[in-house]
Amino acid sequence: MVDHFVPFLPLERSHVKKCIEDQMRIIKPHVDVSRVSEEIMSEIMEELSWFPEKARLYSKSGCKKIANKVALVYG
Repeated sequence: MVDHFVPFLPLERSHVKKCIEDQMRIIKPHVDVSRVSEEIMSEIMEELSWFPEKARLYSKSGCKKIANKVALVYG
């Protein structure tokens, strides 16, 4: 018997940015994440897959691939 239904909605760009910031804190805890440039943040976000293709509103993989992308670009 199912008591509750919990929908899983796709993550928007703002949510993915928070995942990137969290991962940066894990990789380099001594760095102030608020001072990370938008250029680095944009570079990491460009490495991810988004849908719909033209609007690029939602992440296809959520935060699953963030750790690898942050390590590649930032680490």
